[in-house]
Amino acid sequence: MTGKPETAARPEIVQAVASGFAEWGAGSAEELGATFEKALGRFSDAELARFWERVETTGSTWGYNPPDPVARLVSRLVHARLDVDGSELYDDGGLQVAHARPVIFLGNHLSFIDANSVDCLLSREGYADIADRITVLAGPKVFALPIRRLASLSFGTVKMPQSPSRASGEAVMSRRDTLELAKDTLATALERRRSGEHLLIFSEGSRSRSGAMARVLPAVTRYVEDPFGVIVPSAVWGTEKVIPLDEDYAHLHPVCVRFGRAIDARELFERAGRKRVAIADAVGYLTADLLPPAYRGCDASGSQDSRVGRVKHIDGSASESGLRAGRGRKRLSGGCRASARPPGRRRTRVAARRWCRAEKQSGRPGMAGPPAVRVRAWRPGRSRPATAPASPPARRPARAGRGSWRRAPGAPG
Repeated sequence: MTGKPETAARPEIVQAVASGFAEWGAGSAEELGATFEKALGRFSDAELARFWERVETTGSTWGYNPPDPVARLVSRLVHARLDVDGSELYDDGGLQVAHARPVIFLGNHLSFIDANSVDCLLSREGYADIADRITVLAGPKVFALPIRRLASLSFGTVKMPQSPSRASGEAVMSRRDTLELAKDTLATALERRRSGEHLLIFSEGSRSRSGAMARVLPAVTRYVEDPFGVIVPSAVWGTEKVIPLDEDYAHLHPVCVRFGRAIDARELFERAGRKRVAIADAVGYLTADLLPPAYRGCDASGSQDSRVGRVKHIDGSASESGLRAGRGRKRLSGGCRASARPPGRRRTRVAARRWCRAEKQSGRPGMAGPPAVRVRAWRPGRSRPATAPASPPARRPARAGRGSWRRAPGAPG
């Protein structure tokens, strides 16, 4: 998919797009060329030239990229050719709320075509008005290839940096640059919300390497506040079979998308005491509830536990969230506890991670969390904190007397 936009004419543009999608696996170049030639007849030569120019240049800068009508039509035509029996769209009520007000879709991430699959199924099932108002937050890799750039023009996109904990390859950046660009991304996302658009955010921060859902990034919660918005959990599965992780060639496989019920972000923040880790884990459990069991990953046990709290939806119903408010304490999703005093994000995350690792090794989905975890343990050579307890007396087993112990020479007391 190459060519100079300032000199490319209509036949050359149509042929280049058809050849690119033929190499991608959408069909033969002759069939695609005939389909595109007929469908793109409604657009002028100037509109096609503008489209081709944007295919070459989109993603060269950070920030918002508006959708292109030519790219949107091409993408939906291509995905319609990949539509097979078994591809379904499920709605638990979130799409009905999206008809009336802007929402933030928070979902899992399996493939580069996740957003395009959502767009195709929405338009196929009569929700084109919602699909046309979606803006997707996308990482740098989405704009690495011309065919991906064309796909990204099917909807509005905000090019954003990946989290340093999830970035790889060309997406790796310094923390300083990531933070500066993240501030600009937050401001841009707020502008899109105020303009009446929906946001689609893949809350894991990167594609799943195993197909199972990873833990939701706490930074995602910043996109649903100031002002508080309406969250609609979403789930997609099957796209990892259409475009496998290390391939850029399409395979025929059913794709399903499911939208959950709408949640007031303010209510979720208040129940979690504004703890971002707890909020992110609650969103993860709500998303996992929409997925088949094989895709739930680290959120599988918590989503099935009857002792977790319930989040009230916009329609008045409630569902399990992995969040439970206790007396003077907040219970993190999965049972990890944190003190009522602000423990800090790092301490809370370490406690949750250690407990999840212990539960995974033991194989039991318990709810009793661990005791408070020290983030920074004392070691010889490091200055001891003023509040650190005294070292315990050294002991060693006695030489005689089974089970007896005696104090080591030189030990205090």
